[in-house]
Amino acid sequence: MNYRYAAIIALALIIAGGFFFMFSGQQKEAKPVISILDFTQKASTGQAVQVTAKAAGETEITKITSKTQTEELQQQCWQKECTALFTHTFPKPGTQQIEVTTHDSKGNTAAQKIIVQIFSNEKTCIDQTPIGTCSKNKPFYCTGQLLQGLVEKCSRCGCPAGTECKNEKCAPIAHTLQIISAQALPAKIIKPQMPFEILVTLKNQENELAAKGAAYTFKAKLIGPNTPQTEKSFALEKDLAQNETTEARIEFNGLNEGVYSLELELKGNDDIFEQFSLPSFVEASTEKTPPSAPTGLKTQLGGNGLELSWNPNTEADLAGYKIFKSNSIEPTHIAYSIFQTVDHKANKITIQGLEDGKYYFVMKAFDYLGNESPYSQYIKVEKG
Repeated sequence: MNYRYAAIIALALIIAGGFFFMFSGQQKEAKPVISILDFTQKASTGQAVQVTAKAAGETEITKITSKTQTEELQQQCWQKECTALFTHTFPKPGTQQIEVTTHDSKGNTAAQKIIVQIFSNEKTCIDQTPIGTCSKNKPFYCTGQLLQGLVEKCSRCGCPAGTECKNEKCAPIAHTLQIISAQALPAKIIKPQMPFEILVTLKNQENELAAKGAAYTFKAKLIGPNTPQTEKSFALEKDLAQNETTEARIEFNGLNEGVYSLELELKGNDDIFEQFSLPSFVEASTEKTPPSAPTGLKTQLGGNGLELSWNPNTEADLAGYKIFKSNSIEPTHIAYSIFQTVDHKANKITIQGLEDGKYYFVMKAFDYLGNESPYSQYIKVEKG
């Protein structure tokens, strides 16, 4: 009996020990924890940057390390809780990273990263230019004053290529541009006191690039019954290579009735580059002569719809055309209503969405003074 009980007890102990080892093996091993208690957030080059870290774990902490790009410091511990103080220095300004890591006796680790801002201890401006010297970024000069310490001073520091010094600032060089043409808008003949524009086309004839931002000034004078004149400053909106052109607009408020010639003067870099004149450039008139009626109306049905075309009028003050449409013929065109108005440059339109049926089209031309031509001959279209 005693042997039997002894065997049972031994078996129970073996089973219990197996369960103990089984469950103890399933328990998750706890990793150490690292905390940053304090650190220097900003410092100058060569100045001490201190980091205080605390590590803790269920097993012994063997060491805590603090690592930068150039060095790694460590402190031995061999306790379940440990605090370490590290001191770093940085020779160069900029954003620096420090990684603090704890290690325990079972090889587990935990880490935290911190960011430190390092500034130059020299007396410099924001771009590291020493006070009293020129920046690499012309024309800036380091005074050490104001927010960034930099001011434009091209008389001392110079200008980048393609620019010149004006009032201590660098401006694109205004290379010579040639006046190619000038045009009165909206037309050569306008109503008296009607606001209008002069559209000037300019061309770069030099081998050098005319840089975006280069500044110019127009002096414009109209000579006639009265002599209005104006000045207009403008800057190039894009780079102009050799033989490339650009446009500029000059506004006038209005003219007395009569014919005017134009005198233009273009300046850049305080020098007169170009002088330009045109006789009989624009006319302010109250004349009542209407344009001629449009001729040569034609239609053609196609996959894109109905194309209506006509012969273009040749009047200098032509503004555009009015197109009328009707489903019936009336000698006085009473049944017609305006279908579309188009610019004077057009000589055809495409009409889409017409349903099956008969259509009649007539046209009128009109000028910038509001005079309208007689109706054209009508043209008939049958669809479907």
